[in-house]
Amino acid sequence: MLLYLTQAKAQGKNPFILDFTNPKYDLREFFMGEVRFNSLLRTFPDQAEALLAEARSQMRDRWARYNHLATQDYSHMLDVLKDYPIEQPKA
Repeated sequence: MLLYLTQAKAQGKNPFILDFTNPKYDLREFFMGEVRFNSLLRTFPDQAEALLAEARSQMRDRWARYNHLATQDYSHMLDVLKDYPIEQPKA
């Protein structure tokens, strides 16, 4: 799970916390427990394999993005934004 902590951002720290370890399970095993995928695999095996490959690719990309966000250095973020003109909403 990717958490966003606004208090950390206000302190110039990384607001993103990755509260999970790297996935160690097989996606195929998980999908086989899903009736929709299981029936798709029996009915259209080639399409099911293509969807499984795409799901694995998206899962790897998403996990890499989460890791990237959680390891960034946000210590200078407030320094960069302090001179940025931010208009306050009109009441």
